[in-house]
Amino acid sequence: MKLLAGLALLGLAEASFDSPYLRSMESESTLRMFDLDFEGNFNCEPGFTGSDCSLLKCPYSPSFTTSEHAGADWLYTPSNAQPSVTSTFDAALETTVAESDTTFNNQHVYRECGGRGLCDRSTGECKCFAGFTGEGCRRTTCPNDCSGHGMCVTDNTAFFRDGTDANTADWGTVVPSAEQVAGADSFGVNWQRERFQQCVCDRGYEGYDCSLRRCPRGDDPETSCDDELGADVQQFSCSQGTSGVAYFALTFEDQMGGSYHTRAIKFDPSSTDEENAESVQDALEALPNFAIPTVEVDFDTTNFDVTFVDATTTGQQSLLGFTTSNDCDSGQQPKLGASNDFSCNVTRNVLTVEDYKEQVECSNRGTCDRDSGICTCFSGYYGLACDQVTTYI
Repeated sequence: MKLLAGLALLGLAEASFDSPYLRSMESESTLRMFDLDFEGNFNCEPGFTGSDCSLLKCPYSPSFTTSEHAGADWLYTPSNAQPSVTSTFDAALETTVAESDTTFNNQHVYRECGGRGLCDRSTGECKCFAGFTGEGCRRTTCPNDCSGHGMCVTDNTAFFRDGTDANTADWGTVVPSAEQVAGADSFGVNWQRERFQQCVCDRGYEGYDCSLRRCPRGDDPETSCDDELGADVQQFSCSQGTSGVAYFALTFEDQMGGSYHTRAIKFDPSSTDEENAESVQDALEALPNFAIPTVEVDFDTTNFDVTFVDATTTGQQSLLGFTTSNDCDSGQQPKLGASNDFSCNVTRNVLTVEDYKEQVECSNRGTCDRDSGICTCFSGYYGLACDQVTTYI
């Protein structure tokens, strides 16, 4: 206890506070002053408060709002950083410009129940306000609990750590290069990443609360003729350090938002291009839910192209993912692993938007029933995606 008090005094001395806001580091403003005796020691055991130490304290979490005394509040933030500002006079603007020298901003101090709930002193549990949840009311809730058709995840999981590139980046596609370091999530500017949550919907559902069904998508049969428009072609540029049999897997996301992983695909440099192409094609067409009913694969030594030719995969598809590793040591068989020494970079044979076949809801020839996920086709059209024209004889 003496050591903690010593650290508190040292921290206060370093901060050089000169405002009435000066306070003991051991007592946050939401605690009652009788927690400390005249010598600065706690009267109650940790976790208890009140004049007779019979009341329980509730969990603390970073506040959703900043303090009006942010400049003097740094001792109570999750980070031990100190604010540093350089002021320079801009002659052209005839004003003084203050520029921060550190990432220390948006200070969100620890508060009981995060300032978004009330503490039940009899149980030590927070009664969070509507829209907030978690220990210490540290997170927002998801709308309608995602309607039972999705997962409630933090923005950090949904955006900042979710690589969307085919050659998956550990940092995702949103995190700037300057923040691709350990501990970046605790930077003052990133306080919201673990606080706000959103729904990530299951396959076939969409909407902010995952309450809407998706309908099939297809090519509008009344626009340009099919044979005049191109299909999506994805190119795999591959290399192998030491020639030999290797195994890899591909990942595909379908039009309903479902993500699929193929079984292990065999590449054998001693086999013909046709045999290696068939190995890839069979694995893609074997994905469940008819994710890829038909596909064309062309091999050239180690490189290969995947062309989406089916009516359910018109338009530009998500880039296929490529991997030769498995998170589990004893994963699928044949076993994937770094010893495969086979790597590929995925690119797209890019066409202009007008040159692709369309992929639009109900093929623009019907309306989507959001409750059932079924297209109601206009007169003269039929098919799951209303992409077929009725022929009258």
